[in-house]
Amino acid sequence: MKISIIINIYIDPFGKENKIFDHPTSLKNFETENTFEETLESINNLRIEDDDKIELCIFAIAEDGTQKFDQEIRTKVEETLQKSRFPGYLFTNTDIHNFSETYDSELFSVQGYPEIRNLGFIFPFISGNDYFIQIDDDEIVRPDYIIKMKEIFHDNPDVYALTAPYEKNGTIYIKTEDQLKSWAKYSSMNKDMIAMTEDEGITPTMFGFGGNMVLRKEFVSQVCYPPKVPRGEDFSLILASKVIQKNGYPEIGIEKDSKVLSFYFTPSKEMTIDHRPPYEAKANFLHYIEKNLKRFIMEWNFFKNQEDYSIEELKNDSNYMTEMIGFDDFKDKIIEITDELEKEMDFSKEEVYKLRSELLEFVEEWAGRDRFAEYKSFQLKYRNFLRNYSENEEIKKMIEINRYSG
Repeated sequence: MKISIIINIYIDPFGKENKIFDHPTSLKNFETENTFEETLESINNLRIEDDDKIELCIFAIAEDGTQKFDQEIRTKVEETLQKSRFPGYLFTNTDIHNFSETYDSELFSVQGYPEIRNLGFIFPFISGNDYFIQIDDDEIVRPDYIIKMKEIFHDNPDVYALTAPYEKNGTIYIKTEDQLKSWAKYSSMNKDMIAMTEDEGITPTMFGFGGNMVLRKEFVSQVCYPPKVPRGEDFSLILASKVIQKNGYPEIGIEKDSKVLSFYFTPSKEMTIDHRPPYEAKANFLHYIEKNLKRFIMEWNFFKNQEDYSIEELKNDSNYMTEMIGFDDFKDKIIEITDELEKEMDFSKEEVYKLRSELLEFVEEWAGRDRFAEYKSFQLKYRNFLRNYSENEEIKKMIEINRYSG
């Protein structure tokens, strides 16, 4: 069995306050502050069977798409990779730019989380992998992760997409308190987590963390991350997969209710990842809520422009997604949230007004667009690229150039 472990390392070479990525590693202090070494050590300790072939696919991505630090980044990451038990590939912004230039495709982008996640589908798929494990560089995998993963897939041949919990500060539950009554983000997430862990077996889910997903190649060949969301790409993928499953996409061979597109959750301790972010993403709460609300405006537009997945079904499937997008008018929701920000939190009227105006403009911008149709167009390009290049020797040679030796 050929398994790719995809690891994203987000790097901040600028030291700026409002970052594109939630908690990137400082390039200046990489040697002392990076969390990748611990992640790699946990991967080195994985128990595997004789027929398992493991390779790593590492994306060391500097913010803003800048390429001028890539040689320094490569040198520092490769120094850590000298300790790797497994062989694999290392890609920087420069490498992705070269693929973009060669193949003239928007698929080769480092604009944000979903674009980088899609690269973690494309390269391992073309390299012939059967299973795709997606994690980040601040996550510790348990020794029997792959053993348990194989057991679940063996016992459940109709499962193609699997998620498992994060453990943070000793618990898999979301203990963060909601700072706003009008935006119950954390409590609704925790309701979903509680419901999913009531059963020891696997359960269908609309809940998953991008840093702990396992996908079969059959899933990867059909569905990709919707581009351009500023964060929360994991839930964006799950929502897109569910909506495409409900609506079908016969033009590319996806019939309604395709089993391949169902996500499942396992509470397995062996597959629970120990999440150790270096610091919290929500230190600047206004920036945090802006990124989230823009993300959910896009998801709301996506949901509203399809027909065969109802709001009633969404309510049955996910407390969290219902709380975030399960309403008729997003403008009313923004006004409700920003009113509470001004009255209950220590932000100035000017700060809140600026945020409200920007979010209302964002809703208006998306009112004239159809994200569901845009996604299907992007998904078609993605599917066709994989189909056209999965046996292409030239792109395989370009991938091979980026190999390091474990």
